[in-house]
Amino acid sequence: MQLLSDRVRKKTRMFRWHHIAGIIAAFFLIILGVTGSILAFQKEIDRTLNPSVLIVKPGQHRVPLNDLVKAAQEHYPQYKARDIWMPEAEDDALTVGMSKTGVREGVAVFLDPYTGRVLGDSEHTNNFTDYVRDLHTSLLMGGFGDVLVWLSAVLMVSLCFTGMTLWWKRRRYVPVAGTPVGVFRLDLHSSLGLYLCAILFVFAWTAIRPIPVGLFIDFRKEMAVAQLKAPPDATPLPLEQLLQIAEKTLPGAKIVRFSIPEKSSGAMPIFLRFPDDHSHSGKSVVVLKPYNGEVAHVLDPRNLSLLGRYAFQWNMDIHMGAIFGLPSRIFASIASLVLTLLAITGLRLWLLRRHQED
Repeated sequence: MQLLSDRVRKKTRMFRWHHIAGIIAAFFLIILGVTGSILAFQKEIDRTLNPSVLIVKPGQHRVPLNDLVKAAQEHYPQYKARDIWMPEAEDDALTVGMSKTGVREGVAVFLDPYTGRVLGDSEHTNNFTDYVRDLHTSLLMGGFGDVLVWLSAVLMVSLCFTGMTLWWKRRRYVPVAGTPVGVFRLDLHSSLGLYLCAILFVFAWTAIRPIPVGLFIDFRKEMAVAQLKAPPDATPLPLEQLLQIAEKTLPGAKIVRFSIPEKSSGAMPIFLRFPDDHSHSGKSVVVLKPYNGEVAHVLDPRNLSLLGRYAFQWNMDIHMGAIFGLPSRIFASIASLVLTLLAITGLRLWLLRRHQED
């Protein structure tokens, strides 16, 4: 009898912590669950909302990249072309990121790569998913929101452990009391947490990002290659020629995007993606000297240790549900909605308990 009493007291303390952590995190977890389920299909939603600027009719030949950049520059002379996002599919538009000198925010210009026609820009499109992403990553509150999201992930890890322990102790030692409706609500909450506990733990753990990328990659050294010296009369090579050099440097990788240096002395980073890389921006980098095509630096994630690849590449692929392509994205979207349902049922149980105590 004494042993059972001790176990009940321990369960009560754990229940209180699970209770408090759940109440604190519930509001944020509801937001993160709903927004996470949407972001799993960000590209598909963007194409549905903005078909006239993101979807093109494939042609036989593409316009040279230099001409596309020139067309964007002529339509938006107040901006300077900075980043080029290559089409992933045959019917994707090409995106040119443009900004003013010294200003971070700018405009994304969409062009038809087969005709060179400017289709529109991000200031006149439906940017619903951009707001959803900002809400998911920072709650639309900047750096302070980043901290709140991180703390919510920490609480989620704690809730996974305490929830599993409470479920196990409840089944073994503590009889369930209450009305049939109350028991059903508790069973629903417990079952949702039990069946997807491992998945929710993975989402929370990858959101915390416990392994710093800086342990494996010195970003200061990566940025130092941008300070390259070029002859005074140097002119950049054609963009297609530079991209071909990058593809030969990392055979098997597909170019995702590249940056245009502000000066001829600047380096040109080209971001590529291998088939096992499901990131949005590409984790492999080839840095070229644009005036002669010489390779200044190469970052190949395959040369990192397994722990380094996890921190640099796989962590976010897992968090976004992209590690196995479309099937895992569908599963991640459903699991995110279950997280929302868990938070709602947990709050409901807390409100009912408060009502009974009153």
